[in-house]
Amino acid sequence: MHAWAVKTTSHVESPRYVIVCFQVEKLDKLKKDPTYFDHINITNIKLSVNAESFPTERMRLNFDNNDYNEAHFRYTEFQSSYLNCSEKRPIF
Repeated sequence: MHAWAVKTTSHVESPRYVIVCFQVEKLDKLKKDPTYFDHINITNIKLSVNAESFPTERMRLNFDNNDYNEAHFRYTEFQSSYLNCSEKRPIF
């Protein structure tokens, strides 16, 4: 389990979205493509903001078995929510 503190100020708009991506062993390695992210065997991820957790239910992810439909669903919903439109055409 890991926890990262992300600080914001009250003078700006509060964050509406958090996108989490991981890269492993790519720092100072010119032959590794930094545009590819690693799944690092994540099984669950949760964001807590002011004692409220997102997502509210546990995500059951298993990238080794290609079982990441909950994460993909949230990814496809992001664009329509962010742009405030009904069209869903993620760039993936």
